Amino acid sequence: MRFFAALLVVIGHTQHALLERLGAAAGRYAFVPLDWGLGVDVFFVISGFVMYYLMHDRFAQAGATATFLRRRVVRVVPMYWLFTTLVLAVGLATGAVDLPWTNILFSYLFLPGPVCGEYCFPVFTLGWTINYEMLFYALFAIALGFPRRIGVAVVVGLIAGLIVMGQAVPVSWSMLHFWGYPIIGEFLFGIGLAAGFLRGWRVSRGAGWALVAAGLVLATVSYQLDLYDHIWRLWTGGIPAALILGGAVFGLEPRGAHGRWLAVLVVGGDASYALYLSHPVTISRGRCGRGQDRAVRACAVGVLERHGGRGGDRVVRRPPCDRKAVARPVLPATQSRRGYSVTVGVAIANADQK
Repeated sequence: MRFFAALLVVIGHTQHALLERLGAAAGRYAFVPLDWGLGVDVFFVISGFVMYYLMHDRFAQAGATATFLRRRVVRVVPMYWLFTTLVLAVGLATGAVDLPWTNILFSYLFLPGPVCGEYCFPVFTLGWTINYEMLFYALFAIALGFPRRIGVAVVVGLIAGLIVMGQAVPVSWSMLHFWGYPIIGEFLFGIGLAAGFLRGWRVSRGAGWALVAAGLVLATVSYQLDLYDHIWRLWTGGIPAALILGGAVFGLEPRGAHGRWLAVLVVGGDASYALYLSHPVTISRGRCGRGQDRAVRACAVGVLERHGGRGGDRVVRRPPCDRKAVARPVLPATQSRRGYSVTVGVAIANADQK
């Protein structure tokens, strides 16, 4: 599912680049069925799922908060700082980056602004989603200091409170508007799905596919009717994302021995973060020749040929000096599905979190 989410974003950015190059000659390739940014909504729901799924039995335990934050930093920060630095270096050299030094500093600190235009974009514009991820990590880390029921109530209260404040304060309070954007509620959808999964909620495979299809149809209808302009994205993007992930984890988890399926899903999930960060660079290097079909093929090959994605994942996210902190255990093929979710791409056994 993590790879699926990243792929939606890649498709959207690839189509945008293609339309910029072809213009009116794009023809049928100009049709946009849904907001490809749905991949971001799926990412956020997955993030809430994964955090609760892996840490549900660690609430109020000594060292749980520090362990959680350390693993999140190891996973997210090095690669993001690398791409931010590359974008900054090229932007400064070409004059494309014209931001106050405070904004540059805040980009490395995963904070919005402080000087914002219509949106609080960091130096590396894709990083707005990572800023939300880091916000959620901070709120969830606070919740881990309490017993589970209280901790869940704390994280729900914090996110709901931010949404309320974000709508109530003046528009000029751009940073609080960013933190209180309703999209952050999608993390709570993920927590709810994880709680259900851990309690054994399951549906038939047919029902699982029906939920996934319902999510895609709802996302398509919302986009085609321009509901994104009138209704919070928490509903137009979050509910479809929750339906898609819910169908996947409750109905489409592999039964019995996983074997090659597990390996494929884990590799795809591992590459998703690197693919998400690196794909704009790859798209810009795509050689789009003359003619519609030739342009499509060339750009598609450019995107899929993401050597930097997989290589960056190995080198940056798993530095040799800190392999122990992020090493995956070897899981038996018949281990209970309660221990890990193959569909989400989470192959870290609960025992590894002790």
